[in-house]
Amino acid sequence: MTDILPVFQEISFEFIDGVPPHIEAYPSIPSYIGMYSVIGMIDGTKSYSLALDIEDEDTAELLARAREIKQEETIMRYGYSDDVLIVRPDGSLQRTYYGRTL
Repeated sequence: MTDILPVFQEISFEFIDGVPPHIEAYPSIPSYIGMYSVIGMIDGTKSYSLALDIEDEDTAELLARAREIKQEETIMRYGYSDDVLIVRPDGSLQRTYYGRTL
């Protein structure tokens, strides 16, 4: 592994065991090819970036789980939560959380 740091905004996640090293910025455009990313999806059709330039599956899963926790914590405020997906380097998607409406 190299020293590539993932790009995400801490406010979008709820970490239990501390925040992993990262670049604090809105994840708009990936800087590297062949990396993992974590996205949110509204109504199963509209996606938005949550974290980009993630080197390994373990970190992608950690970030997805931290987003799931954030979704559960804020569902009462907003009345809904969005899906959370990991995008693998080959482009395949792994849904880790199914959004819901109260």
